[in-house]
Amino acid sequence: MTPCEFLTEWTKDVTARSVRGGSEVNDTDLVAVRAASSDWISCGISVDSALEACRESGTYVLTQWMGEAGSDATAASRAVVALVSAATTAIGDEYALATGRESGSSSTREGLARALILGRPRWSELAVQLGVDIPARYHVVVLRVPDAVSERRVAVVHDAIDATFGSGHDVLAAVDRATVTILVPPTGDDPSVDRLTSRLNQSFGSALLGATVDAANTDVPDAMGFANELIALAAKLGRPPKVYRTQDLVLEYQMSRPGPGREVIGTVLDPLRDRPVLLETITAYMKSQQSRRSTSRKLYIHNNTLDSRLKKISELLGFDISSVAGQRRLEAAIFIDDLDRYS
Repeated sequence: MTPCEFLTEWTKDVTARSVRGGSEVNDTDLVAVRAASSDWISCGISVDSALEACRESGTYVLTQWMGEAGSDATAASRAVVALVSAATTAIGDEYALATGRESGSSSTREGLARALILGRPRWSELAVQLGVDIPARYHVVVLRVPDAVSERRVAVVHDAIDATFGSGHDVLAAVDRATVTILVPPTGDDPSVDRLTSRLNQSFGSALLGATVDAANTDVPDAMGFANELIALAAKLGRPPKVYRTQDLVLEYQMSRPGPGREVIGTVLDPLRDRPVLLETITAYMKSQQSRRSTSRKLYIHNNTLDSRLKKISELLGFDISSVAGQRRLEAAIFIDDLDRYS
């Protein structure tokens, strides 16, 4: 029986039971999918073909249900989506396990890394198959890599990991077209992540933009998502390329979240919107660490002209821009202004 034939029958049967009996897909249902996947692997059927058959079967069964008079289309849609998702995970896990048994150490470790990154429930089984100890927590490191070295990025990453951590390490890595995700077991306060990224910078020939987030092994998918948010934020703000930690961007991250606080801060500079010269002046002044000399030089104006503008700005904004509280408001407002401009 071909993957499409098997999965069509399986999806049809379990959907009918789910819609009419109110039950959900369970482990017993997935045993048959895993067993069939093992047979497909033995027959040389690729994982892409198996997954494509899964999607086609779901589409076919859903179309059949939609065409039945009096059928519950909403319940059927919900059931088919859940089944396709569960079957896709089961098939992917079975193929990953097979890869772990048959491939070399580099590709098997990448398969385990992807299982952790995707939050697949059977990553622990794959780790046992590979003889890899999974720690309770990881430094989840996400890096953007230049396209110019895409054809050799896998070798570069694994060479850097081996050179940094030596033989017998439990560091895992997944290399994609534009990003590299590395899972580093924590070993105290040693600068292992910094040593690794420094070596990667040298190997790639440029400083890489990235982020690292500490997380439990079950929270790797969320940590990776948060790391990507930090990278995107650093890029929007034009920050220099390096590996950022949460504490490096915690204030900026919180202020970038939508909410009433951001809306209020976003209005601070409104009185200057129709006065671009004054808006440029206060922005340059704050970004020059309130240095009158640096600001005057940057704007090509006399110090007295700057003082006159700053006085006018303070009057228009309605608060003392030289006070600590006033400067904090301005820093936050200019940050949000920059964030909106680069979005």
